Amino acid sequence: MKSLKQHIPETTPNKLKFREFKAMSAIITFYSFKGGVGRSMALANIAVLLGKLKRKVLMVDWDIEAPGLDKYINKYREPSKSSDGLIDLLLNAKNQNPSSINKYIYRVSNIKNCDNLYFLPSGLSSTNFEEYTKKLTSFNWEDFFGKHGGGEFIEKLREDWLKEYDFVLIDSRTGITDSGGVCTIQLPDIIIPVFTANEQSLFGIKHVINSIQKSRQRLAYDRGNLLVFPLLSRHEGNVEFEKSKEWLTKSSEVLREFYDDWIPTKKLTPYNILEKTKLPYIPYFSFGEELAVEVAGTNDPASLGYAYLTSANLINQDFKNIDHIISNNEQKNSATTSKSTLSPKDENKLNLHDITTRQALLTEKLTRLQQQRDLEHRVEEQMRSEKLIADTQEALYLVEQKLLTHQQNNLISKANTLKRNGEYKQALNCWHQIQLANPDSSSAAQEIALLETLQANQTKAVEIIKRLAFRMKDIKPIFKGLATTLRQPDSSPNYSVILEQTEAFLDGKLDAGDFIYWYATENPITDRHGVNIEALARRIQRGEVVLFLGSDVVSTYGDKQHGEHPLVRQLAAQIGYEHFDGSLSSIAEYYQLRPDLGVTTLLDNLRQSLPDAARVINLYQALSKTNMPLILISSGYDNLLESTFQATGKHFVELASIINRSEDYDIGHVVVSYSDHSKPTYVCPEEELSRLRLLESGYSIIYKIRGTCETNKNQDSNFLGRDAMILSESDYFSFARYADRIIPDYLARQFRNRGFLFIGYRPKEWEDRLLVSALLEKRRNAQEPCYVIGNAPQAGEQPKLLESAFWEHRNVRQYHVDFHELDAYFGEAEV
Repeated sequence: MKSLKQHIPETTPNKLKFREFKAMSAIITFYSFKGGVGRSMALANIAVLLGKLKRKVLMVDWDIEAPGLDKYINKYREPSKSSDGLIDLLLNAKNQNPSSINKYIYRVSNIKNCDNLYFLPSGLSSTNFEEYTKKLTSFNWEDFFGKHGGGEFIEKLREDWLKEYDFVLIDSRTGITDSGGVCTIQLPDIIIPVFTANEQSLFGIKHVINSIQKSRQRLAYDRGNLLVFPLLSRHEGNVEFEKSKEWLTKSSEVLREFYDDWIPTKKLTPYNILEKTKLPYIPYFSFGEELAVEVAGTNDPASLGYAYLTSANLINQDFKNIDHIISNNEQKNSATTSKSTLSPKDENKLNLHDITTRQALLTEKLTRLQQQRDLEHRVEEQMRSEKLIADTQEALYLVEQKLLTHQQNNLISKANTLKRNGEYKQALNCWHQIQLANPDSSSAAQEIALLETLQANQTKAVEIIKRLAFRMKDIKPIFKGLATTLRQPDSSPNYSVILEQTEAFLDGKLDAGDFIYWYATENPITDRHGVNIEALARRIQRGEVVLFLGSDVVSTYGDKQHGEHPLVRQLAAQIGYEHFDGSLSSIAEYYQLRPDLGVTTLLDNLRQSLPDAARVINLYQALSKTNMPLILISSGYDNLLESTFQATGKHFVELASIINRSEDYDIGHVVVSYSDHSKPTYVCPEEELSRLRLLESGYSIIYKIRGTCETNKNQDSNFLGRDAMILSESDYFSFARYADRIIPDYLARQFRNRGFLFIGYRPKEWEDRLLVSALLEKRRNAQEPCYVIGNAPQAGEQPKLLESAFWEHRNVRQYHVDFHELDAYFGEAEV
């Protein structure tokens, strides 16, 4: 680079200020000291994300000696008859035959939601290799700058780009070269050195960037110091976890000087930045040239696309709001609409591919280490090899366990689907495979026993129904209900009673009249409610049904003063509002409109009015004693359900969605609270919930759809609670506007293969109907219908026509069931 520096116009060395960033254009060079670090891939993916953020972006393949950026772009760009590119632009400038740069720039138009992305290729194509080589060898950078005004041409090029584009992303030559000097010294405002976790790459970029900074201070043009944003690439943090932390620490110390110019020193450290922006090693993308943000999306926190999105956000916001982007991992913007193009089935294959690839790499590493140990005669080296072998064996064991878990989860998912479809024989085959891999699994043994009973009952029921068809005339009043019951095999003793009594009738041991009378009065399954309560209780306890728990649950158990209407009256009375006749959201809105009251007074008065945690709700007690993780949606503001679970030691995670954005989080982020305090309460993007694997870890999920108002919240939790509360009319308007973002997609995926039951919830007000409608929209692709159970109208009470019409319109089946009956079956049906 020395010869080139001699000809770039210089001025007296001076200490220029660091570039003051504002909402302006920027030229960004992606540089690497060594090849093979994923520099071009990072540029292409980040450029696409900036385009999705409605920025006008130009990509430039300046690596004219070894171009390759086009391989990521060609299938998305407009076809062109010409193969001209940057080399032709430079030669024309050298020969004093300048042409419009637009002649060489192509539009990248075939990427969804990305309409302003452009590409300036090197000029090399698959058909002009020899011609391109002649052009390249005829161009000399020293000659260009020394004799042909190259410095002025490059400066004019820079000015034109800054006027035309929001961001220009340049793919630089690797190492120390003349062409690399142009796009690292004269052209850029920002440089992104891409490096990997080895000393050649790490110290290489450090020395080169320091040299670039010194050279820039001697430029005759108005330049400040470069903003340097190091990007750690191809980082393996899953297998070599300790090594990963070691290199993150080392890299942050070596490169600290480059971060000191632009990160808030009190809030963040270089380690924080590196940890959140590192590009993970994903074996799938080691083959070919794929755009990860298009192939796999940006939602998975462990994905390449997610990491690229963090970098794109930093660039897009001119490296402001860094604490907001990095510390809270803020990812909720329009770029996240880039959903994965993979189906769930293909995404599962991709995960399996990553695990098996990691297994193969570790197996190969282990074999190599063992061979080295066997050839080594020095005792110290043998001991070192033994340590490496033990570490690798441990890592391999963890990967193999992960592979086994992955395979078993797939089998369990398949078995559950088969079971729901009544294909018990095939479901049994799946569980036998699971038991073979894990002979000590008690859950496998229980499920096999259950399926064998169901299969036997199903076989028996089919034969009985065939025989009943010939006696239909004798039992016509009950035939339809009886056949329906028999087609839904159950493992309970009561189902066996149905089979026995039906066989007694068919064998002539019970006449038709007695059988009809018995069925109408003694049938323990299909009772007067039209729903099999015992079977329902069993399904709930197996985690096969999502429960939506309404406020009527508490008031039904003898706590009438804590119903919604008494609560509204109490809130009104606390501020002297006599004869208030409105809903809870109306009185909450009134609090917020009054400058002398506000949200704080509202929440304080609400906490005083809620039932205390010592109150016993039998339904909650029964739910807390189930062994399986449950999914519960609570519309109450109290924490009676949570307190009951904590008292019995049932682990759960409470989730509440943010409905009011702040500097620290956006609408749709989720407040996560662990009952066992294994983690502090925190806020995360809803996409991260899948990564937590809550149900798989044995945690029940309690989703507080209207937020929570605990009486023991601390100062920090209070602020979170306010932004996650749906209480006033304004809150409901916000919920209506952003409902699809607010209700987590992670929950919606759990709805698909489960039943859905509303308990003690009445859609009396428009706000109540809004919550239900939003949930049902999220569940519209589910296989099972929804149900609602609640107390029937009492004597003299008018039927709730609007509520019934609403449930019917939303295809929710209604059953009038006393909650205490459900309690009784819970007690008998312990799982």
